[in-house]
Amino acid sequence: MDSIPSNNNKIHPLETQDLSSGKRREIDELLKVIVRRFIKGYSTGVCVHAAYALITSTLKRSLKDGLYKAWESVFSKSTFQTSMFMGLFPSLYRAALHYVKKTRQTEDSWNYLVSGAIAGLSILSLDKSKRQTLTFFSLSRAIGAVVTSLVARGDLPYIPQTNIAVFSVFTGLILYAVVLHPDYLSSPGYYRSILKWTQNYTDELAKKLFRDPSPRFVKCHEVLHKGSCLKYNLLSFKDCYPSAAKIYLPIHALPILIYKRKALMTNPSSVIKSFLINMASSTSFLVVMVVVAKTSLCALRNANPKPPPVSGAVPLISGSLGAFCGILCERKSRHKELALYTVFQALEIFYNAFKNSSRVSKNKVGVPQGFTMMFCLATMVIMHAYEVQPDYINSTMKAVLKFFVGERDIDSKKVGYYEKTTKEQH
Repeated sequence: MDSIPSNNNKIHPLETQDLSSGKRREIDELLKVIVRRFIKGYSTGVCVHAAYALITSTLKRSLKDGLYKAWESVFSKSTFQTSMFMGLFPSLYRAALHYVKKTRQTEDSWNYLVSGAIAGLSILSLDKSKRQTLTFFSLSRAIGAVVTSLVARGDLPYIPQTNIAVFSVFTGLILYAVVLHPDYLSSPGYYRSILKWTQNYTDELAKKLFRDPSPRFVKCHEVLHKGSCLKYNLLSFKDCYPSAAKIYLPIHALPILIYKRKALMTNPSSVIKSFLINMASSTSFLVVMVVVAKTSLCALRNANPKPPPVSGAVPLISGSLGAFCGILCERKSRHKELALYTVFQALEIFYNAFKNSSRVSKNKVGVPQGFTMMFCLATMVIMHAYEVQPDYINSTMKAVLKFFVGERDIDSKKVGYYEKTTKEQH
């Protein structure tokens, strides 16, 4: 007797319709998230460029010039590239995370690693120089996350005051590049900025005192200042403070405008008090570092009065000593960020020194899209740390990622579960 086919496994047309409508809703929600993240990132990039141009131009000239520069920056190529990157990174990450999880049907760390790498492709919207800078910046943060993880697991020993030591050593390396090899620095603009912080050094003076070979020792009072080096450098405190304050004003003001607008409206006194304290400590940090480094440069040169070029130990020691004294004026919560910043600059110095070496420059060694691949590797680590081990990245990085990328995946699941259970209870 022939068996009768069973209809138990057949999907009812209404169920098929529900499934397709559910998929459409899922895609619609994903598209909304992607578009929302892109608009938020892109508009923030435009606003940051405009606000930075407004603040810096107003400090240098007038409010009218500042407004003109801010409006001009909105339509600049640099603003477009940066804003595209800031919009594409969170959009690609959210889209990639959704489809990677759906494809793998597994909840583990690989979802964040793969999605972070895909999001890293957004760096292609930037030009080559910006790719290099952003890649080394991200690598320094990735290295910080990996080292913190290894220390937490006990694979590396904990060494007290590591951040201060790293900052001091690598600041000495940065001053070494400023004094003897400016071409090793990230950009000519960064070199000019450091010279401007000193208030009296120029590129010509640096060449005459430190770099260009000369038959005799050039004394400081001949080309740099009158009177004793100690007295002159101590008196330069008052000249360094205003310029240092101009540097840190946009650095501390922009995060308030981006992240703390609500707090500024609801509790302005607390926000303003915190802003003034942060400004005072950061300004003092930079001024003390610069003045101590300048004084040490003069003292070490005069202690061994040989014709230039100066020994590399002079800027290395001067920079390290200035950095050590300066960072003691800064808040402890900023020590790790400052250390990672010098790691970022050191990576650029090592890379430029390698690239400019005679053997490499002669053979034109290069890897196609090398910075893109390194950036993707860095974003793999950073996004994994943000999602799985947020304590291994600093609070500034977490705040930036939360603002652009959104809540961590585990937190968004908790919110979704809470909303679902609440609806079921009602």
